[in-house]
Amino acid sequence: MFKTKITHWDIIITLTLIVISISCYVFFVHSNTNAESNEICIYINGYNAATLPIGQDGEHSFLNGEFIISIKNSSVRVIKSDCYDRTCQKMTMNKNGGEIICLPNNIVIRHRQSKNSTAGSDLYAG
Repeated sequence: MFKTKITHWDIIITLTLIVISISCYVFFVHSNTNAESNEICIYINGYNAATLPIGQDGEHSFLNGEFIISIKNSSVRVIKSDCYDRTCQKMTMNKNGGEIICLPNNIVIRHRQSKNSTAGSDLYAG
């Protein structure tokens, strides 16, 4: 059998990879929390139907009362949906990020992106 010996280059490469990994994690976690992400946008068929503050508790209805979301303690969830699978009612999002997507109703709920941010996808159900 071969014996392997750890060299100083092995340690340098390992430490470099650890630093790069931690830097990427910090960048992606903190890039989603900006000052303008205190609002959520509700898109229906790809169009912005409403922009709501995430810090203000309340219930909001869409599609003639067939789709209702609840905002409570900076957390958003769907409490009523007329779609057949109701997967969107199992999704939640809070002030730190996330999305709620209801494909049968063509609704996407997401944080408002900052004006200078290019993060996020440009694809909407519809």
